[in-house]
Amino acid sequence: MEKGLLSRAANSKIAEFADEKIVLKGWAETIDGPVIDQGLNFVDNTFGAKVPEPYQTEIREMIDHIVLDDDLVSAEEQLTNLMVLAIDVPWLDDENEKRLFSSLLNFIVSLLVFVLDKKKEKAAKPTA
Repeated sequence: MEKGLLSRAANSKIAEFADEKIVLKGWAETIDGPVIDQGLNFVDNTFGAKVPEPYQTEIREMIDHIVLDDDLVSAEEQLTNLMVLAIDVPWLDDENEKRLFSSLLNFIVSLLVFVLDKKKEKAAKPTA
């Protein structure tokens, strides 16, 4: 059984990414990968394990969709399910809550993409 918010595969992939970005000299470079991996695993198992179920599993699956599958659509769906579990809108049933949260997430993601595209355009324009 998985413990914490990271699956073993996601933990390894994140640690590998961090190891590539952190470049040390000499013998320290040979051990930094395993140290990062074990440190991340320890922190996740210590603190991530305190998140109650079913939230822990939902978050773990969402992280897997992002980190392992590069599947933002599935991650957004998982986050929507998590929001339905965590937030109760008294006048809506679960299915309508899911529609509401999905729409809100879609709006937020669209807004972020728009802002990032505008920043890229601005950065690409030569200054006079």
